[in-house]
Amino acid sequence: MTTVQRFTFGTAGHIDHGKSALVTALTGRDPDARPEEKQRGMTMDLGFCFMELGGEEVAIIDVPGHEDFLRTTIAGVSGIDFLLLIVDLSEGIMPQTREHLEVALAMGIDRGIVVLTKADLVDEEMTILVADDLSDLLRGTPLEDSEMVVTSVETGQGLDELRERMIALIASGTGVVRDEEAVFRTPIDRVFTLPGFGTIVAGTVACGRYRLGEELLLLPRGRKVRVRSLQVHGTKVEEVFPGQRAAFNLAGVEVDSVERGDTLTVPDFLRPTSRLDLWLEVSKSATKPLRHHQRVRFLIGTSLSFGRVSLLDADEIPPGGGSFAQITLEKPVVVVRNEPFVICNFSTLRVIGRGRVVFPYALRHRRYKEHVLERMSTLRGAELGKFLALVLSDAYEEGGVRGLTRLARLAQEREEKVRQALEVLVEGGKVVVCGEDKYISRDNLEVLKGEIEGQIKEYMAKDSLSVGVSLGTLRQRLGVDKDAGEMLFSMLEAEGRIVVSAGKAKIKGEGPAWTAAQRRVRQSLAKSFAEVEERAGVGILSKSEIEETVPEKDLSLAEEMVDYLCRVGELIPLFGNLYITAKSLAEVKEKLTAYLKEHGSIRAADFKDFLSISRRQATSILDYFSDTGVTRREKGTHFPSS
Repeated sequence: MTTVQRFTFGTAGHIDHGKSALVTALTGRDPDARPEEKQRGMTMDLGFCFMELGGEEVAIIDVPGHEDFLRTTIAGVSGIDFLLLIVDLSEGIMPQTREHLEVALAMGIDRGIVVLTKADLVDEEMTILVADDLSDLLRGTPLEDSEMVVTSVETGQGLDELRERMIALIASGTGVVRDEEAVFRTPIDRVFTLPGFGTIVAGTVACGRYRLGEELLLLPRGRKVRVRSLQVHGTKVEEVFPGQRAAFNLAGVEVDSVERGDTLTVPDFLRPTSRLDLWLEVSKSATKPLRHHQRVRFLIGTSLSFGRVSLLDADEIPPGGGSFAQITLEKPVVVVRNEPFVICNFSTLRVIGRGRVVFPYALRHRRYKEHVLERMSTLRGAELGKFLALVLSDAYEEGGVRGLTRLARLAQEREEKVRQALEVLVEGGKVVVCGEDKYISRDNLEVLKGEIEGQIKEYMAKDSLSVGVSLGTLRQRLGVDKDAGEMLFSMLEAEGRIVVSAGKAKIKGEGPAWTAAQRRVRQSLAKSFAEVEERAGVGILSKSEIEETVPEKDLSLAEEMVDYLCRVGELIPLFGNLYITAKSLAEVKEKLTAYLKEHGSIRAADFKDFLSISRRQATSILDYFSDTGVTRREKGTHFPSS
């Protein structure tokens, strides 16, 4: 029967409490692989063993118990499903017992077994006393109902019972939730080389699946890497799954260019970050409050970085207290939403707090801002749909519209999963589709509509002779692309709020806000064109004739007004600085069409006599009709275009 390792147990406890000896007794393998560990009899790095339990292949991570190796301990605990909290009956609860327990709880480990070791060294009364102390220690924690097993590796006492308890935990299937369909991610906790193989990195697959041959990205270095071979507990495999202990043989990667704390993932999803929004709790056992701007060690997954904590609604957090905060790191890390972390004193490496990542890619926040705290409260532990709704709501300052690819990267999820969540939001009316794979929140949509109207009014107030605002200008000012802009303009036009014509938009029903002087010039021009139309039958004037109809002080206003009337289509500019009213041009077109239908063609001299206008005017009008396709010209003669 082929078994697949999906669950990982991890040891925790004080130094010399028998963690490694217990793992050896259970698996038949010594987890201490380094010569100096064997020489000193002390675990200094993570040890890894595998065993079969109830038809399941499980991994066991043995962590060092000495306080000097706390970072290594945290790196190991971050990858486990079930805790083996190990306590020496001859010593009882010790400092690292408490600290390792706090780390495990911080990492979200809520299932495990309490293993009492070295039973051959104590009597029954001592066993009862230590068990009672442990019950008090675990009371109020997720591990308070954990089974206790009394063992001795010297006599074999309790080892079979321990195996049975471990099998029961595996059968419950209630380890850390690891999503197979999520973006593949493996925090690296081990880096080594083997002759003939080169660099090998290992870690517990946090989520997602990886198949040999797919390209991976090494973060935070940003280097694309190729995996030469893939192993799970010494056996070559083609694919690895969440929860498995996996080793990746990297091609062309020097061993000194990768380290514990790096992450293997697929390209284009995760990115390093140096500023994170957090929910932070200070340990009850901390000896002093956590202060604003305090420098700490930040341990998350398998990585360690120094940073300063910014408290957003207090100057300090007392022991046992909690608050929203930001941390600015000196070295970027790769994290995901809701990932657990631990903070330690900068100097002593003692655990002083724990928490969860609220948002990995945070902007700098000002302190004591209610809207910031409300946003972080909403984001804390938010499921995908709620997260996307908030991200889209926050997107107003960036134009309000976000594409599927960007949303997937912010959510750190695959695009298909994000698309499905967005479809639910769209059906519920909270989100609107605006272009291919582009989305906007309903609230921001209404805000942007109002912003468009405001921009149009503001623009036209500055230019009283404007016929509207360029759609391109509006899109640029709002920060939206063409697809989103066209959707917004179409919606506003359908709602009767704007009019779009010739690539420009204006408020429906609102005309230009002319000054008294502009109205005077407008009336003067209308009168001049009406008079010439009544006198000559065609409302046509040259630029110089127009200038003669207005006082010298209004010449510049007249030029601006003529330009405006041409843009709105009341006047039509002709060759030779001539202008004809749209009404006259339509009448001339109708007469010319009838003439051509009867006579077949016309020359400029005949057209001049036909309308009783000047040769210059006749030529300009015929050229206009030829250029616009009403007629076609051949050697000075004009024919119907058809």
